Amino acid sequence: MESAIKCIMRKFPAIDIRSNSNQLSSIQKDKSDILKNLTNFYHSFVDVLEFRENVNELLSSMDSYQMYLDIVSTFDRMEYVRQKAEMNTG
Repeated sequence: MESAIKCIMRKFPAIDIRSNSNQLSSIQKDKSDILKNLTNFYHSFVDVLEFRENVNELLSSMDSYQMYLDIVSTFDRMEYVRQKAEMNTG
């Protein structure tokens, strides 16, 4: 047991925080800068995960109601509606 403690003490020596306050303050400043810069990325990532969860839930609901999307027919309908709208306004 004593040899294990000696080994740990060699790898992780005790650090006196009061004597190294200048070094720690620069590290704290760097840490706050990093956190400030990463905050936007974190929130964007959370938004993407939330969107993914909502899309998965929507697709699961559509599957349970046996709804299917036919992209070609939907596009054709939208193209028809767009052409009609152009004819009415033109």
